[in-house]
Amino acid sequence: MIVKQRDIVEIAFYTGNKPELHPAVVISNNEIFEIEGFFYAILLSTKNLFPEFTIEIIPEMINSPRNKKKWLCCMPHDTAILP
Repeated sequence: MIVKQRDIVEIAFYTGNKPELHPAVVISNNEIFEIEGFFYAILLSTKNLFPEFTIEIIPEMINSPRNKKKWLCCMPHDTAILP
């Protein structure tokens, strides 16, 4: 699978005792994935699990707002390598 900047992918994040799949936005540039085989991504969530690492997404930031609150979680994560 080829991953590109701005793609939304599912990644197993540890939010408790076990990994759970969550959507994440790829923020690294395409060359990193092509050369190194990994990428950097930011977790998208409807929960504010780690307040010190989160940014609330408010309706004014979105073209088509939904009812649920959303959060970007910018926290350290292990290297993501897709099969």
